Amino acid sequence: MKEDKTMKFLNLRILIAVVVAFASLPMSAQDQPKRENYAITVFGTSGRAAGKTATGSVIIEDYSSDGEIDDLAATLKTKGQDGLVSAMEKIKGKGRMALTGTVGNEVEVIRQRRGPKGRRIILVSNRQMSLPELWNSGRSTDYKFSIIVLDVDAEGKGDGLVYYAVKLKFNKSGQLELEHYGQAPGRIAQATLMK
Repeated sequence: MKEDKTMKFLNLRILIAVVVAFASLPMSAQDQPKRENYAITVFGTSGRAAGKTATGSVIIEDYSSDGEIDDLAATLKTKGQDGLVSAMEKIKGKGRMALTGTVGNEVEVIRQRRGPKGRRIILVSNRQMSLPELWNSGRSTDYKFSIIVLDVDAEGKGDGLVYYAVKLKFNKSGQLELEHYGQAPGRIAQATLMK
């Protein structure tokens, strides 16, 4: 009988030691976001970029939570685009998009959902504007965001679109509207997940 109690006590101590050991380990790979790095080839379809090709990369470190998206949508509704720009500047970046040879943009918002090829990944960043563009304060400065849409399959291969300069607003029906500045979006002819 005494041996039985000793065995139960020993089993309880082992169980507690195992729980404490696992609690101190980092989360499993399934629970942590896995870094994704896509190589992209972009074709200009209109304006000065028409007929030109550029390569680049899209790096995803994390995805935006539902709470972050709700907060950003509320900010856009109440404070407009300028308020949204400020709110996005305070968010920890979720990734990066860059054409080869450039520093690129930090991406503050990244979401994914089911898409025509398997996954649709949407990336939104505050648009970098050149000093001359800001100095001249032309109409283009009203288009404060850049958006990339990737449609990829299970192997991470696909295509997509690049919206270089976008204005975001909610219409009277409460639906989000995107207005692209003066030209068609760039076409991502190839997106490939780098392994």
